[in-house]
Amino acid sequence: MTPEQALAAAPAKAPAAVPVEGEAPEAFELDGQPMVRWTDAEGCTRVAHDRCPHRRAPLSAGYVADGVLRCRYHGWGFGGDGRCVDVPALGPEGRIPPRARLEVVPSEVPVTLPAAPTAGSWLDGDTPGLERFWHQACRLGELAPGASVETELLGTTWTLSLAADGATYSARTAEGAEPFAVQAHLDHLWLAPTAPLAPLPEVPEWGQDGWHLRRLSRAEGRFGVGLLLDNQLDAGHFAFVHTTTFGTPDAARLPESVVERDGTTVTCTMRVPIAARNLAVVEAEDDEPRSHRTMHYAFHAPLWLRLQLDYEEGLGSTILLFGFVPQGPGRARMDLDILFRRPEGFTEDQLDERLAFEEQVVAEDLHLQRLFHDLRLPLDPAAELHTKADRYSLTCRHLLRDLLAEAAATV
Repeated sequence: MTPEQALAAAPAKAPAAVPVEGEAPEAFELDGQPMVRWTDAEGCTRVAHDRCPHRRAPLSAGYVADGVLRCRYHGWGFGGDGRCVDVPALGPEGRIPPRARLEVVPSEVPVTLPAAPTAGSWLDGDTPGLERFWHQACRLGELAPGASVETELLGTTWTLSLAADGATYSARTAEGAEPFAVQAHLDHLWLAPTAPLAPLPEVPEWGQDGWHLRRLSRAEGRFGVGLLLDNQLDAGHFAFVHTTTFGTPDAARLPESVVERDGTTVTCTMRVPIAARNLAVVEAEDDEPRSHRTMHYAFHAPLWLRLQLDYEEGLGSTILLFGFVPQGPGRARMDLDILFRRPEGFTEDQLDERLAFEEQVVAEDLHLQRLFHDLRLPLDPAAELHTKADRYSLTCRHLLRDLLAEAAATV
């Protein structure tokens, strides 16, 4: 059975009605620890650590609806006693993990709550083992013949050069060290500090007739490279983060998906409802444009993702190519190239509008990513709480953990 057939065979389930807006909670610090304060359904003021136990997103970026504190990332809801009362991705009959709770105290009690856990393995911009893989160093268009540019990778500054004949690329550090290899591929210059354990990703559609290449603005700065990756691997945040673009309460509950791990790649296919505010499709009583799209994920370890979006009603396809670059601790870059397959009659102006829409989608993601207190991605499953809705991103983390352990052992 193909992934598409498996999805078609999955039983349809009614989505739960989940509020996506409410009153803002208050962020503050207690003994140097980020905290959040809100008023529960009984009118009591409550205090907890400013992190959701699911993916450690700051709860102060969320909202309070009917006394329930909801995380802005995935909508998890917490009552005044700290107990999780709702996981939207699971639906109303889903089983909430027993450990899904906040350690809550009344705000007037001078108590310091336990600090965040630090044990286990983490992914950051200088994690040992990342030097054993290919990384996107720069876009080829940034290098003119006879010129050089600098880029930061894993805490090291590399000078990238293109020979005057425009045919040969090279890289070296300020100390004169050279990488194992550099290679031009998919309109980027890739750099492998040491012998890579995984091949470069391939995109069969690249350069083919009917596909149009565009580039989104580069995101760079105080970001967790693993958090940026994990965000794009995740579909459970659509209803809560993308409220001005394609997010809809219908998407709060995740559909069935097909996940497969093969070598250094993990794939996933799912069909999700979208509020197609940039598409001329109306299928709702409230006249908000609605549609569906099938999403084909292909994660190439350690830090590259292909995401193909196939729209219905003859609205074409989009392939998003994410390159996540580990610059150093708490510093990362995200490059995004987009291939559009233009539907018949689609104008250049409409293509530009689609690109602007994708820029807005990314901006919604980055807004929340900038608010995280801890920028590391835990690779130890015990560091966070997971549900069956997290199967794809968790499978990718398992692959990352295994490959980084292998890489660190063979450096």
